[in-house]
Amino acid sequence: MDIEIFLGYVTGLRFLGYDLDFQELVSTAAFIHVLDAVVCRVFAGRNGSSKNLWTLYGLVCGGWAVLSIILVRVFRKRSQPTAADGLEPTGHGRPAGQA
Repeated sequence: MDIEIFLGYVTGLRFLGYDLDFQELVSTAAFIHVLDAVVCRVFAGRNGSSKNLWTLYGLVCGGWAVLSIILVRVFRKRSQPTAADGLEPTGHGRPAGQA
């Protein structure tokens, strides 16, 4: 497997059926990774995570980082107790209203 095919599969551009030469593939992948880094930064800001770390992760890993930060947000919401559960939002395990 040469670098062109590997890069095409890692970035996902090969799955779309585009037959790009190496220079176009690299420039398109770089542009997509920059956009993924911006998306990761926005989601990290909303999640309260490190913006710089997630931006770097998005720049290096592209779409995999975007998928990861979206899943982190979904799982964080599911794991936080609500007032309807009878627990404080801090998750200390005490019933609401008791010290």
